[in-house]
Amino acid sequence: MTKNQKISGNVSMDKIYLIKSFPVNITNILHAVLTRNAGDRLVGSCTYELDKKFLEANYNELVNMFGVNIRDIDWKENVDRLQEFVSNHISKGIMIFGTYSDDQIDFLKDAMKNNIITIGLNYTIDYYELLLDNMVDYHCYKNGGDKKTLKVQFDQQNLCPMQSDSNFDYNINLADLFDKTKIVDHCYNINLPFTDDTSKFYDSWLDLNKY
Repeated sequence: MTKNQKISGNVSMDKIYLIKSFPVNITNILHAVLTRNAGDRLVGSCTYELDKKFLEANYNELVNMFGVNIRDIDWKENVDRLQEFVSNHISKGIMIFGTYSDDQIDFLKDAMKNNIITIGLNYTIDYYELLLDNMVDYHCYKNGGDKKTLKVQFDQQNLCPMQSDSNFDYNINLADLFDKTKIVDHCYNINLPFTDDTSKFYDSWLDLNKY
């Protein structure tokens, strides 16, 4: 993984931020703070609110067009529709969404060229247990179930990678999500600096998600 540098320029009005995502609720805090930082410039993208300690999505135009499983989409089969959506919306602001696949990030980076900034979220195997536990906690909160049984089941299903070491335009360590100074620096580096609203939201989330 390369060392990060500040992305050149100011907050762009013609940029897509594409995030390497995971099916783990706590990792959505990155998406949540970036969309809040975008403020009125955000178009077509999901935002998040707190429900207890968890993050719940408010769906927007992208999900209305591509469905709630947008992070699982094979963009090779949908890139024409995405490019049409972008051409109709991007002049109005900034678009932020995620995908679970490194290959899809590489594909969209090539397809969208300089209009896209790719963001990796990385962690070592030491954090796998934390992520697995959060998956189980969120499932139980929404659907009920036995935590021990679900943990074994989710682990066997390989729902979340045991580690991640992506190398994209900008890369963030999972541990940094729980350090306000570091996450503020990361947002500044990718030209979506923290706002007062984001700061209050992040503080509320962190108070409920200290590990």
